Amino acid sequence: MVASGVEAPAAKEATELVNSQKPSDQPDADGTYNSQISKISIIEKEANGKSARVKVDLADGYSIPTGGKITFKVDGDVRPDTSTLLNEKKETVGEITSTIPVMKDSTLRSQTTLEGYKKF
Repeated sequence: MVASGVEAPAAKEATELVNSQKPSDQPDADGTYNSQISKISIIEKEANGKSARVKVDLADGYSIPTGGKITFKVDGDVRPDTSTLLNEKKETVGEITSTIPVMKDSTLRSQTTLEGYKKF
């Protein structure tokens, strides 16, 4: 039964993505090194929902060569506050570059695995 003016509840927004892919020093089929990501977590989110700190855990024992990249799909208008990636020792280990964001999609936001996320 469908009631007028009633919408289905929105999918729950995930705060963590876990990668079940086996890590590798070789590029993935799409040319990225995303297999080296073990987990992506939102560690701090502003109450206005417009900014967040994201932590990306990489698998130990693997390396990304010069020119190699990890890519992320996002929804909304994302503008990083910094273009520098730092390790725990505050040493520069990479940089962030942005491209045109994908459209908002609550299905994308509810994914909890990197495999599910990459389907979009």
